[in-house]
Amino acid sequence: MSADPALQSEARKLEVFTTIGLWLVILSIAGRFILYPIFHALPDSAFNTPEFDTTANDLIITLPAVILAGGLNAARKLFGRIRKGEMFTDAVGRGVREIGQSLLGAAVAMAVVVPWLQAWVDGKYGFGGIKLDTLIWTLGVVGFAMMMVGRLLKQAGALKDELEQFV
Repeated sequence: MSADPALQSEARKLEVFTTIGLWLVILSIAGRFILYPIFHALPDSAFNTPEFDTTANDLIITLPAVILAGGLNAARKLFGRIRKGEMFTDAVGRGVREIGQSLLGAAVAMAVVVPWLQAWVDGKYGFGGIKLDTLIWTLGVVGFAMMMVGRLLKQAGALKDELEQFV
């Protein structure tokens, strides 16, 4: 079965879009921890205010964004594979699973890891509780769904290969 040219064209556009998005996330994270401190050190800088201080808490709350950047990278690679004509392959299924794992990882980081680390940084040295809201639930459920779709794609690829042996 050959790949659909319209699907490949759409994948090409989405690959570019996710590449741009990935770079924007990377630059925003890098800017927060590299550029802001430089500008903060300048005398009479607009950035020379307490709200622009880079703290351990800033590093902690950035963790979900770093995990989601991994998901953007997995999506970029997935769109690249589809652009090249891959459809029901292990690599495509693995790419979908990686996106799901990233979403689920970010949800876990937001719900458990970030509150726990913040409690330690604040000097409470214990479990910081669990934060659950609609965004976290949505990321977790969609992450699990993507992981299952990835497994289904892998099984579909195996079935396709088996059926092609008979043709």
